[in-house]
Amino acid sequence: WVHKNVRTLEDAAKVYAKYGKTQQQVLAAAKSFAVQVKLNRAKQMVPAYGVDGTPTVVVAGKYRVNGNSAGGQDKIFDVVNFLVAKEALARKSAAKG
Repeated sequence: WVHKNVRTLEDAAKVYAKYGKTQQQVLAAAKSFAVQVKLNRAKQMVPAYGVDGTPTVVVAGKYRVNGNSAGGQDKIFDVVNFLVAKEALARKSAAKG
């Protein structure tokens, strides 16, 4: 992607077409009903979660992690992994009890 001039969906389809799919197949998948539903949902969730930049990761719909909150870009996934483990343990405990 670094050396590609990708500004449109059609440009992206041309890039992916070099990896085993036709440009038409890529466009059909990207414009499919299922993808459109997911895009619309994402457009709703970004402001709902207060995402104001990238990278931002939302864990379990409760925690918003970005470079500032994690103490630096290099620590984002350490914090995310901690929160995922915490949520997994809580859900496991809730299922037992």
